Amino acid sequence: MALNDTLEVIERTLYELVRLELVSEGLTPDVTTYGNTTTAYEQYQTDLKAVVTAKGWAVELFGTEASNYRGLEKVSRIVLNHNTLVPGDYGVDPTGEIVETSPGVFQHKQGSNLAMNYFIDLVIITENQKELRKLMALIFKALPVRGFKQSPIEIGLPQFLMVLDSTYRLQREKDGILGQQYTFLIPDLFMGEILEGPELAAISEIHTSIYINEHLGIQNIITT
Repeated sequence: MALNDTLEVIERTLYELVRLELVSEGLTPDVTTYGNTTTAYEQYQTDLKAVVTAKGWAVELFGTEASNYRGLEKVSRIVLNHNTLVPGDYGVDPTGEIVETSPGVFQHKQGSNLAMNYFIDLVIITENQKELRKLMALIFKALPVRGFKQSPIEIGLPQFLMVLDSTYRLQREKDGILGQQYTFLIPDLFMGEILEGPELAAISEIHTSIYINEHLGIQNIITT
C-alpha cells in the first residue's frame, strides 16, 4: 500500500473510532445518515443545535482534511491533525522473497525496505473543565494508550499499533476555552508498493553420487 493510502486508512480509522463513541454518547449527530445535498448540511446544523439544547453542549469531530475548524468555535470539538513522518526503527529484508504464484512457477517479490513512524495529533477544545474531562475519557475509551487497533472501515487490513507519545495542555484560557492535545505514534509503517520481478523457472534438485559426495566432502548439489 502506498504512503498516501496507508495514512488515509489510519486517519479514517481514528476518526471513525472516535466518531462512534461520540454518537453513542449522543454528543454529535450521526453524519453517515445525511445525504449529499445542501439541505442535508443544513439539517446537520439544525440537529447539532438540537444536541446542544438537549444535553447542554455538543461536539463536532473534524478530520485531517478540514480547513475551517480554526474559525469561530461555537461548540466543543475534537480535531485530527497531521504531525510528522520520521524514519522508523526497523525495516524489512531487502532481498525480498520467492513466492510460488502457480504450480512450478515462482516470482520474486520485494517490498519497500523503508519503514516510517507516523505521528498524528488529536486536539480537544472545550468551554469548561467538565466537558474537557468527558472528552478526555471518551478519547481513551476509543483509542488505546498502547495497543493494536483494527480498522472498522477497511475490512481485511492488518491491525496497526498505536502508542500515546505525548500530551500537551493548550494555552487557550485567555480565549475563554480549554484545550488538550494528544500525539499518537503509529510506528513502522511500510511505505511503498510491492515490486514484482520476472517469473522464475522451478528449481530442480540433482542428487549426485553419495560416494562422490563423501569423497569430495560435499552435500547434494542444487542447480536449475
